[in-house]
Amino acid sequence: PIFQFTNAQDLFDEINCTRRDFLTVTKVSPSYFTEIQYEREKREKEGRRFRFRDYDSNYRFLIITILTNLYKRLHKPLY
Repeated sequence: PIFQFTNAQDLFDEINCTRRDFLTVTKVSPSYFTEIQYEREKREKEGRRFRFRDYDSNYRFLIITILTNLYKRLHKPLY
């Protein structure tokens, strides 16, 4: 799914309610990316955990991997 960034709270709400294991976010400026990083660290113990898979500041898109139970089970042998 593609999500257009408006603010950090809406992004975290989308991460918490999506059923997929990834999310593509558009219109993420470098300053918004910094804000998202800060909020992720601040909310580390809340909501669903996720990783930044890719960020392109020129195209302003961010791909987030959401750590679902299936994702964790499939990747456990790799770690």
